[in-house]
Amino acid sequence: MLNSKEIESQSCACSAGKGSCAHVAALVYQVAHYKTLHKTTVPELVSKTSCPQSFHIPSKVDGIKPRPVNEVSFVKPNPKKSLHEQSESCICSTLYNPVNTSYPDNSFVDGIQTLLPLCDDTLQIFKILPQTSNPPPVKTTAYGTVYIGSTLAHQLPEPKADGSIFRIPDGPEFPKLPVHDRYVQPVYATVLTENESLFMDSMQVSESESVEIERETRSQSLNPLWNRLRQKRLTASIFKDVVSRQKDFESLVERLTSGRKIQTAAMKHGLEHECEAALEYSTHKQVNVRPCGFVINPAAPFIGASPDRIVYDPSESDPFGLLEIKCPLKESYKEAPCLKGNSDGTFSLRESNSYYMQVMGQMAVTGLPWCDLCVWTENDMHIERIYFNDKLWSDMFSKLSIFYHQHLIKKFV
Repeated sequence: MLNSKEIESQSCACSAGKGSCAHVAALVYQVAHYKTLHKTTVPELVSKTSCPQSFHIPSKVDGIKPRPVNEVSFVKPNPKKSLHEQSESCICSTLYNPVNTSYPDNSFVDGIQTLLPLCDDTLQIFKILPQTSNPPPVKTTAYGTVYIGSTLAHQLPEPKADGSIFRIPDGPEFPKLPVHDRYVQPVYATVLTENESLFMDSMQVSESESVEIERETRSQSLNPLWNRLRQKRLTASIFKDVVSRQKDFESLVERLTSGRKIQTAAMKHGLEHECEAALEYSTHKQVNVRPCGFVINPAAPFIGASPDRIVYDPSESDPFGLLEIKCPLKESYKEAPCLKGNSDGTFSLRESNSYYMQVMGQMAVTGLPWCDLCVWTENDMHIERIYFNDKLWSDMFSKLSIFYHQHLIKKFV
């Protein structure tokens, strides 16, 4: 059989007999498989106990990733058809007290502690109960207040209603944005018509208005104000399109003012996984993050930026920066076209990519000195810190100013 395409004879001792049972067919398929693998003999059967253990290796199942226990729902393999029936039949954690009686109050613990000095100091309880005179620091989690250092304090930080994540409990408050206007001082002078001057006056915002706009638009695309404020401004996501344009500015103006809203599959995927990526980023870097709204710098009201998050990282001399999240529809960040492979095996953002000018613009508008680019996939994640490049931004800002005042403004007056 191994050296021929024909079966010369066959037989089987099973009750179906005569060589027409499934056993012969299975054997033929197995022999054909061995031939495909270029085997001349039947391979030795290796038992599982002879192989290295592999239970520590996570199984790769599409769409399934590790989650905290309190986020897991247990349902039947074939759940009810209606969503209501599914929600009624599944078993979900409700952070309930499994004890029939209520938990004892603090006086119970205080009573025990008054009796402890009378006991032998080798008791195990001395190792877990805090000393009354010097109690350890605590942290609020999804399960209540626990001592810092416990598993819950590390793995289940208290969720914030606004999407903030605090890995450093005693970190300072986030600054009001923008923090300064040094990067966006006027660099282009021109003579505007009366209508153009009136229009530019209407675009002006005060410092307090800018801070309030950022606070109110942190839900970004879900907020009507966020969409309205972006309509007549150059936003960081299109800075590359404007800066690299050398001719046919009219067609670019038409594209930017068409009002068409297109959501591709990649954009939808990014919106769906942005919060998950921010959570993994904050866990990996051990930093505090908070959503960021639309930032308009009063010194340059014709441009704006919407970073995904503002970050507090105490390891930096300037601890506050930004986070921009990209979730490409790829198996790995190594396949993302925005990244390039380096000779040392690492990856970095291509400076020719639009994301580079996007984060540069975000830093200029907000006044913050660095931005972390997080390229997240369901299998891995790339984090790269990008610092403000004053020389590059000066060239960018000059071209943005010229395009807006010579071309785009005429569409609005």
